[in-house]
Order: sequence, then C-alpha cells, then structure tokens
Amino acid sequence: MHLLRFAPFALAGIAAILLSACATVPSPESERDAGEPVESAVTTAPAPVVESDPLSELMFEVMAGEMAGKLGDMHAAKEYYSRAAQLTDDADVIERAMRIAIFAKDWPLALKAAHRWSEVQDDNLEAQQVLGILYLRQGDLDSAEKYFSKVMDAAADSPSKGYSIIASTLVRVDEVEKSLQLMERLVAKNFDNPYGHLSYANLAMQARKYRLAVDQSELALGFKPDMTEARVLRARALSSLGDHESAFVEMKGLVDSDPSNFDLRLGYARMLLQANQFKNAGVQLEVLLEQRPRDPDLLYTLGLTYVQTESYEKARDYFQALVDNNHRLDEAYYYLARIEEELGNKAAAVENYKQVAFGELYLDSVVRLADIYVELESLEYARNHLNSIRGDISNPEDIIRLFLAEGHLLHEDGDYQGAYELYSQGLREFPRHPDLLYARALTADYFDRIDLLEADLLDILASDPDNANALNALGYTLADRGLRIDEAQKYVERAFALKPNDPAVIDSMGWIHFRLGNYAEAETFLRKALDLMDDAEIIGHLGELLWAQGNYNEARTLLREALERHPNDSYIQRLIKQFSE
Repeated sequence: MHLLRFAPFALAGIAAILLSACATVPSPESERDAGEPVESAVTTAPAPVVESDPLSELMFEVMAGEMAGKLGDMHAAKEYYSRAAQLTDDADVIERAMRIAIFAKDWPLALKAAHRWSEVQDDNLEAQQVLGILYLRQGDLDSAEKYFSKVMDAAADSPSKGYSIIASTLVRVDEVEKSLQLMERLVAKNFDNPYGHLSYANLAMQARKYRLAVDQSELALGFKPDMTEARVLRARALSSLGDHESAFVEMKGLVDSDPSNFDLRLGYARMLLQANQFKNAGVQLEVLLEQRPRDPDLLYTLGLTYVQTESYEKARDYFQALVDNNHRLDEAYYYLARIEEELGNKAAAVENYKQVAFGELYLDSVVRLADIYVELESLEYARNHLNSIRGDISNPEDIIRLFLAEGHLLHEDGDYQGAYELYSQGLREFPRHPDLLYARALTADYFDRIDLLEADLLDILASDPDNANALNALGYTLADRGLRIDEAQKYVERAFALKPNDPAVIDSMGWIHFRLGNYAEAETFLRKALDLMDDAEIIGHLGELLWAQGNYNEARTLLREALERHPNDSYIQRLIKQFSE
C-alpha cells in the first residue's frame, strides 16, 4: 500500500516503511517535495477556531489530513495527523500519524508519534522496533538499545526469536556501523546465547565484515557446537575472505553428515560456483537433480555449469530439457544456440536464436544472427536483418546497439568508410551519443583521418572528462602515430588513474614508455597487460619491445607461440615476417 494514496486503515509493516522511507517514490499526485506549498484549500494547518466536541475535532483533523495528503501537501498532512494523534487513544490514528511523519522525513515528529503509539499499546513490539530504529538513525545508541531490549524481553521464551527479529530489522537500516555497534551491545547482554552471536554474524555478513562474521560464528559454535547455521555462515565468510579450501572442507563435512539435506548441498554447490569450481559444483548439482529431476533452476544452472567447463554435449541436454518442459524458453534457446555455434553447427544455431523472442537475450540473439548470416548468406543479408529489427524497436539504446553491430560488420569486411558513414547516420538520430562517437572515432583511424578521430574523442571528453576509454584511445593513437607524445602520455596516465587494472590501458602505458625509450618501464606494463589478457596486439607490442632490446630469440618464440593461438592476426603475421628477414 502506498501511503500517499491514503487507503483505508490497513496498517502493517511500519518498520519496513521506515527503513525504506528515503527510497520511496511518491505517487503522481504527490511528486512535489514534502515541504513545498500546494495551491489548494488545505495548504496550511491552522488549529480549528470553532469550538466543538473532541470527536468532531478528531474527525476534522483526520479528514483534513486525508485531503491534504491526496493533494500532495505532506507538510499539512503531517501537522493535521499529529494533532489528531494527541486527541485520541485510537492506535490506528496514532500509527497513521507516525507513518505520515516518516514519509515526510520529519524524524522528530515521527518519534513523538511513535512514543504516543507505544503509550497506548505498550505491548506492541512493532512500536518498540520503530522507536529503536528512529533513535538509531539519530545516533542515540543508548535509547535504541533500550527499545530493542524490550523486543528481546518479549521473546524471552524463545532463545533465537528476539535476536532474529532485531537482526532482520537492522540488516535493512542504512546506518551499518551503528547497527553493528547496537547488535554488539545486545549480544553482550546475553553473551552465552549462541543465537545472539549467530544473528550478529549474519548482520556482519550482510555488511561485508567477513572477519567479524567468522569470529561471531565461532562464538556461536563455542556455545552450541551442533549449530549447523553457524557452520554454514562461517564457511560462507571464509570463502568471502578467499580461504576457499577451509570453506569447502567445512561445507563438505556438513553435506557428508546429512547427504539428503537439499539446502545444505545447494549451499555447497553455490559456494563452489562462486569460486569457479565448476567441475565440483556440477557433481553436487547432479545429486540435487536426482532429488528434483524437473527443477527448472537446477536444469538451467547445470547447463551453465557445463558450458563453463566446455562440456557442450552435457550442457545441451539440460537446456533441451528446459525446452521440453516449457521452462525458461528464451534462455534455453539462447544457450542452445551458443552451444551449436561452439560445435560449429551454424544452421542449428540460427534456428535456436530465432526462437529467442523476449528478454535481455533477445537483442544479443539478433546481433549473433547477423554475424552468422554474413557467413551463411551475405553481408547484405545480415545488414537487412539488422535494419528490419531496428525499424521495429523503439528503445533508443537498443537502436544504438544495432547501429554499432551493423558498423562492426562493415568494419570486419574492411569497409571502413561505410562503417564511418553508418555511425554518422546514427549520430544524426542520436546526437553526441558517446558509444557512436567512440566507434566512429576508432573507424576514422583505419583510413588515416586522425583529425576526425581526435574531434570525436574530444567531443566525448567535453561532456565526460573522465571517460577512460576515450582518454586511452586518444593517448594511444597519438603515441602510436608518433604525434605529441607528451600530450599522449598525459591522456593515457589519466586513463590509467581511472582504470588501473584494465589490460588495454596498461598496454597503452607500456606502449607510451616504449615510444619514449623507457624500455624497463614498458616491459613491466606490457607483461602485466599480457598476464591479464591474451591479446594479439599486446603480444605484438611486447614482441617489438623485446626485439628493440636485442632479445631476438625470445621475441621470435613469443610471436610463433602467439600465432598458434591467433592464426589470423595480421599484426603478428607481419612481425614474424619482419623479424625473419
């Protein structure tokens, strides 16, 4: 229910509303700021001047508050309802007043209403939670602890319930450090309660405080060694810290001790997947599938897992099973097509791509179809395919992507002028779009129009000075052409500051130093770039550097080995021929 629509008093989940208040989007009838005046009959909230009985006063305040809310005047609405809350012991009205104050982000007024709510319903745990959250937002940990302690006391009959309620509330509060400090206080009050440490560990895990999560999990296990949840949480935290081996040992032990426990094994499989242990994950997923042989999520995950291990025949079986059972059809057809492509069955790939009709994978299927059509039909056929789709869609970003895809086909065919003109057509429809400008700039380089390349990249940087791709492309191109090396270095260094782990940028740094004659620095950058990405251009740059340093045999060996992995790369072929003469 959206508060600003002022629906009847069906009130629940106040803590959740408070937690999301800052992110709530008002309804169209109230999109103005809470404090912005509204030209209407209820833009202010004066006290009634006509004396009347208390019930009439209450009805006036409530009705005026409802009208103000419908008109979007939250300031007036909260004032009317605040007075209404003082005129009655009706918990619904008081709760409503607090709810409106929260939406208006008037925290003092919300706190006042929450206290009033707690007065008339002193056994209402949600009122205590809201008071705790409001005090936590203000940084008053003592008061927050007082009200959350009431929640714990009310759940004293269950050793886990109170902590679990508090943890589930605090995990959604955007005051992470304060929430952790509060939970530490609450856990300390009953230090020998394992469920308190478990809840604290869960909160720490959500806050990405993985070492704290490990420590609290171990404290929970110290008081209750058979607590499976704590062992699972400790394993997850260890895995997040990079200690995958210990995490796997923990989870494997749990699974072996309870092999029919579906959730445990699923958690183990997910952990293996997150660590890219696809083969071992597949083994666990297969066991799970025996328990639930038609589970679409398991079939899909197994298919993806076997794609990662390049076990395409197995992967195909699982995606086909999804199709046969009419589940996740677009995804299943997409990956069936990808598999057929990998196996060289282009015609089968086409038929599967054609079945992808909706969702995020639709446009990718359209583009991949175009690539196959170039091979099976003709470039013109592929372009007509892309043009027909472009004419049927309305999303600007999708249209731009199809311009880029068609330009790529022309580029691959060597028609650089045609690609440049196509990107220009796209820019007439979408002026100054950075992706189209970038693609057109790189295309201009292929027919030696550095002036056009520079103009487009500078156009990007004029509106986005920190565009690392444009900075890198401009700096690299100038250096590669031996133009304005000092200026080129500044561009690339700015890109490197923005993307220090990007292999393309690292390669540019190496190439700049090579051009400046700083061979030691150049080698450091180029080898690092190659460690990150097996790219023919990076290999060629390193080969040229090694040759310039007099390391002729190493250069030849590097390039000959690279040619086996990149047999059609013209740059490597040219260098091998050059270094053989």
